[in-house]
Amino acid sequence: MTARTENGIESLPRRKHIRLPADAYCKSATWYFVTICCRNKEPLFQSPKTRDRVKLLLCETATELKVELAAYTILPNHMHLICSAGAKGLPSFIRQFKGRVAAALRTDLSIASPWQARYFDHKIRSEESHKRKCEYVWMNPVRRGLVTKLEDYSWSGNLLTG
Repeated sequence: MTARTENGIESLPRRKHIRLPADAYCKSATWYFVTICCRNKEPLFQSPKTRDRVKLLLCETATELKVELAAYTILPNHMHLICSAGAKGLPSFIRQFKGRVAAALRTDLSIASPWQARYFDHKIRSEESHKRKCEYVWMNPVRRGLVTKLEDYSWSGNLLTG
């Protein structure tokens, strides 16, 4: 790509804005597929104790902000969620959740920052897509070889079943 010139000064091309408009993340009855990765894809959630802590903070933050969790899974180096926007919107929920996990891991494991700066989100537009994404989230530990049966993995579920 060629650089643009503004006032005789070359500038870099503008990056494509990957986020939806801010108000799109606050609509009720809308589901989002979210992936949050650990810093540099490091397996910071390798220990069961750490995954238990992340799961507890996820459920507490979701309950507090009235975010519905249709599905989640916490893996050693990333996590997936299917969730609603909640009372304050998706970005606020993700920011608060990531902040709480960072504070807990800083205290528990002396990890300064466990997260990559950004996260991936995708608005789910149909019931069929919602079903496929939930199955993808729940089956991720099986596909990765962490367990042979979904029921054997303690860090997947939804807010209703834990």
